[in-house]
Amino acid sequence: MGIKAVSFDMDGTLVDDWFVEYFWFRVIPELYAEKYGIGFEDAWRRVVIEYDEIGDRDIRWYLPEYWIERFRLDVDLKHLMEKVEPLVKYFEDVEPTLAQLHGRYIIVVASNASKEFVEIETRRMRKYIDGLFSSVTDLNKVRKDSEFYRYVAEQIGVKPPEVLHVGDNLEYDYYEPRKIGMKTLYINREREEVEDIEGIHSLLELLRVLGERDP
Repeated sequence: MGIKAVSFDMDGTLVDDWFVEYFWFRVIPELYAEKYGIGFEDAWRRVVIEYDEIGDRDIRWYLPEYWIERFRLDVDLKHLMEKVEPLVKYFEDVEPTLAQLHGRYIIVVASNASKEFVEIETRRMRKYIDGLFSSVTDLNKVRKDSEFYRYVAEQIGVKPPEVLHVGDNLEYDYYEPRKIGMKTLYINREREEVEDIEGIHSLLELLRVLGERDP
């Protein structure tokens, strides 16, 4: 395939989506409730109303520092992230796959989460990863478009056709990187029926796709 680098989406591909949901809809409301002396449910409603007011087309929606400042929460973001890091849950196929690919390919993570999330969610697997990229932090983009993927390839010193990107979102992990010639794989963990899509059900299938043999 002529592949030199393998790029992974993060949430839903390497890490269970539960962590991000927990941060935004449990951790932040709890801090809000403590700050303003109200019950959790009331705090949750107020927080979600403000999330919706900004909306996910606005870059601020993705920035934890922005929300900490907006809600005037008395917390240091770095300390908060380190506190919740143990809640990050990797899929069982992640470490065996990264261990097998490490040293054979350049391994990167390409996400639309802010760099704070990317760094904390990948920390325990960092020994296998050569680069971390965030469309939000690096290019001020709320979505991972073809320009972002071109940026990733340039940063790691390879041509787009030499990259295989793996992710769980058809539009932003499958079609967008293909626009610049990247190879892509859709990881379909739920085994949903998707026509005309080249997909895998486990990251452990990657060696087969890449034409590699187990070490």
